[in-house]
Amino acid sequence: MRPAAEWLDLLGAPPAGETQPEPVRVRQMIGRHRAVRYDDELIGWVESFGDPQEGTLQLADDELGLRLARGDTPLVVRIADLTAVQPSSTSLQVRARDGLVLSVRFLESSVLRWEALLQNAVRDVWMREGRGEVIDFQPRIVTR
Repeated sequence: MRPAAEWLDLLGAPPAGETQPEPVRVRQMIGRHRAVRYDDELIGWVESFGDPQEGTLQLADDELGLRLARGDTPLVVRIADLTAVQPSSTSLQVRARDGLVLSVRFLESSVLRWEALLQNAVRDVWMREGRGEVIDFQPRIVTR
């Protein structure tokens, strides 16, 4: 059994900052978190997401760029502004300092590959900016 990092090496994962546009289906959080209740008792919060949209995601120059199939202006998030990188079995959720939350499903790639790419990019940028060594990415990015 190989560790995930070895599989990424075998699959030829490019170093952080050097990806080609990746086909994705993305949903953006709309509004605020909504309360989840049971018998009038608050048990937690959940994000509300808009309809899925097709587009491409690209990691370049310490930025994450999302270009939607319907729309002229790409959404660009600085890696330094990411506050969480959280995978699930089917998508990768990223959160930015300005409150933006995206749930990204990769159509031709894997969540594991993109989780590693973004985590490496965040580690590199945060260390370069003197913000410390990242020790956790979910539910928020934490440094030592």
